[in-house]
Amino acid sequence: MIKRSITIILLCISLIFADEGMWLMSQIKDLDLENKGFNISAEAIYDQENPSIHNAIVWLGGCSAAFVSPKGLVLTNHHCAYSSLQRSSARDGKDYIKNGFLAADYSQELPAPGQYAYVLTSIEDISKDIFKAARKASDLTERETLIKKKIRDIIEETENNQEDIYCKVAKLFEGREYRKYVFTKYLDVRIVYAPPESIGKYGGDIDNWMWPRHTGDFTYYRVYMGPDSMSAHYSPENIPLNVETWLKVSTEDLSTGDPAFIIGFPGVTTRYRTSADIEYSVNRIYKPY
Repeated sequence: MIKRSITIILLCISLIFADEGMWLMSQIKDLDLENKGFNISAEAIYDQENPSIHNAIVWLGGCSAAFVSPKGLVLTNHHCAYSSLQRSSARDGKDYIKNGFLAADYSQELPAPGQYAYVLTSIEDISKDIFKAARKASDLTERETLIKKKIRDIIEETENNQEDIYCKVAKLFEGREYRKYVFTKYLDVRIVYAPPESIGKYGGDIDNWMWPRHTGDFTYYRVYMGPDSMSAHYSPENIPLNVETWLKVSTEDLSTGDPAFIIGFPGVTTRYRTSADIEYSVNRIYKPY
């Protein structure tokens, strides 16, 4: 088993270094990590052939998270569990958002129907396939239609009606590249701990955009698998997912200048917008009247 001791900061954004930059996992090998102060290799962060830190990062369908134990324990932001807490509150007649929740053992962990955990299994550059499909287009509108159709076909072919496989095609660099992300979809996710709202959302939405923050903005889930080690819907017979790579939360203090990085699944980024796109926004969308 592999355990990495790093400080975890979970945000719904991708990898960012203090000297600027947003990087794909496949680009890590091109960075001079040692010069940036890291004593960790690029392969330890991302390696498609061997277990690496990227295997510990979990997508919750809208939020980033991370495995923090070999038994499927997942750490994420408090607000990312709001839907699960609300549904469980309605089911059990309790207010888990206001009062919080803590499971003393596995048997007390709350089922979170509708919440899934997606673990990345592969990334593939499919740009050539997308561009080939778009060659027959007579104009930009038809080109966009052909690209969308090709993406749908690729997703359907990859998932092949398998409930535990999820495929997502991402358009990168404003359409210069397309990559296929394939995930294992775990169907049994349970709530382990959520602080009361007075801690998890301390300061409300105003403090959410301020620094320093004083919010206990975290919640724990656990991912379960069937007795056959495969993804399965909720069942009392399911067992915690055996995780090969997880992160250890550091209890040591940080110092000014310590290297740090953030790994996650971005919701939206416009870092690589074209100049024409920006000009359109400035002069058309935001044009003063």
